[in-house]
Amino acid sequence: MPILSTSSSAAAMHGALVPIAKFNGTGSSGEIIFNNIPQIYQDLMLVVNAKTTAGTGYGYMYLNSYGANQSWTALSGNGSSASSTRSTNGSVIQYIPNSNQFSSTIPFSATFHFLNYANTSTYKNVLVRSSYDLNGSGGTQLLVGQYNVAGALTLIDLAVFVGSTYFTTDSTFNLYGVRTVGQ
Repeated sequence: MPILSTSSSAAAMHGALVPIAKFNGTGSSGEIIFNNIPQIYQDLMLVVNAKTTAGTGYGYMYLNSYGANQSWTALSGNGSSASSTRSTNGSVIQYIPNSNQFSSTIPFSATFHFLNYANTSTYKNVLVRSSYDLNGSGGTQLLVGQYNVAGALTLIDLAVFVGSTYFTTDSTFNLYGVRTVGQ
């Protein structure tokens, strides 16, 4: 089979992912904050593989600021049933709507795609694809969220909430910039 070769490196190609920041859970914090995000890319991708110390928790995210300007709609399925959930103009985007989707042994996996994040004249949209496994039972979710204020996206705050629940030390949060033409 022929091997496809290219004259430019993957990092120089349109659509290539460029690492911006990486965080690991601490075992004593339920919050991960990406701030001062460079405004030079077309989109952002955030890849999350997370477990919680208590094996439970709701996943919340807010963009730029905490306040009544976050809206979202989620479609979820677990192999035997499907559901949808939505919230408009709330203080957070609930990227994990059920507290049983986190585990202390099996990571919750999600990819967040922040579209046109540096544009200063439009609302910011995020697509989140996620899945979880709880030793044979689990599910998937597709979520679309919106920050209902025009302006560039400069801060992403991810949190887990239920009592004293924290991200484990082997939880990873990787933020990438998506190159545009000419970068």
